[in-house]
Amino acid sequence: MRPRSHPAAPRVAWAILVAAVAVAFGAALVFTPASSATDATPGGAAEEPVVLHTGWIEDGDSLNPFLGYTGVSYHIFFLNYDRLVRYDADTMEPVPGIAESWDVSDDGKTWTFHIREGVKWQDGEDLTARDVAFTYNLSLIHI
Repeated sequence: MRPRSHPAAPRVAWAILVAAVAVAFGAALVFTPASSATDATPGGAAEEPVVLHTGWIEDGDSLNPFLGYTGVSYHIFFLNYDRLVRYDADTMEPVPGIAESWDVSDDGKTWTFHIREGVKWQDGEDLTARDVAFTYNLSLIHI
């Protein structure tokens, strides 16, 4: 004997399909660039800055990278905060970020990062290796 399906099952399946299409369409609108390559001047520089609009369906729990832990918060952190090392989008290999290069000791226990010259805080102060060490040590306290 076959189990009977619930009478509302076709309506629920239809509602899920409609919702999925709406989400996909909304995502396409949200992630569409504000300008395109055709907006560029002949010299290659865009007349106006290119703006990426992005959104989330939930709130981040904190804009403080030492306090936030949700996926949305980490997404915001990666869009807003520079890191010593980034990842190449095609190969996922580490590439320079704030650190222009780095060395690893033979035993793998000591990593030396060489900070790019000219990196500044939002207030115009120079970023120093001491700032990076402070942030790293502070993050160890919060782990």
